[in-house]
Amino acid sequence: MALTKYQLQTTQLLQNPSAANPLYSTADIITYINRARRQIAGEHQCIRALGNLALTIGNQVYSYANLNYGTTNSLVAGTFNVRMITVFNGAGQSFIDNVPFEWFNQYYTAQANPIRGIPTVWTQYAQGSLGSLLFYPIPSGNLVTSVDAAIYPVDLIDDTTIELLPDEWTDAVCFYAAFLALLSAQNNIRSAESDKMFQRYQEFGNRARSAATSDVLPFHFEKSGVKYAPNPGGIKPPQGK
Repeated sequence: MALTKYQLQTTQLLQNPSAANPLYSTADIITYINRARRQIAGEHQCIRALGNLALTIGNQVYSYANLNYGTTNSLVAGTFNVRMITVFNGAGQSFIDNVPFEWFNQYYTAQANPIRGIPTVWTQYAQGSLGSLLFYPIPSGNLVTSVDAAIYPVDLIDDTTIELLPDEWTDAVCFYAAFLALLSAQNNIRSAESDKMFQRYQEFGNRARSAATSDVLPFHFEKSGVKYAPNPGGIKPPQGK
């Protein structure tokens, strides 16, 4: 959705009069819209991107800021979390297992003579947009990994800014933007209205997730709202290491 359309829908929700002194400034409305876009992207993990992370010899720790999303790099403001990582190895790729940092620290970091080679394990330490990744074995050469990540988009500046948010979730943006605007009014009447806007935001966000999730084996998809089957098809769970 274009920025001007977001603005129009948000001001309509707020019943913003087209007067010389509007209730909310254009700059504030745009700020609320961009905050709403980031909120829905994080809450629903609805913007996925495959990026590359270059590993260099002897370096174990890497920041999310080092991720490169190629042609969409200019549209990505940051990374919420990393889902999976593979490393390019010859003509193909090798999967790198993910473990909790505490496990990684105890069994891989705490070594007198750490091994160097092609990483087979990774973990996350710093969280959110300031996240950091650690690899083991420590890279013995310069390598390139493919990273599946949930990202958040750059702010909309005008109608020429490309919107990465999938269309299904754009309807929720204006309700969250209106919620933030009403919170800024700081009075009891507006507070009640802001609660209604937040409820609508949640409703439209859930409707978007429902539309984007297949009805076929929906428990195979995260954030579907469907509980996992106890043992679908009698498949045995993988054994822990």
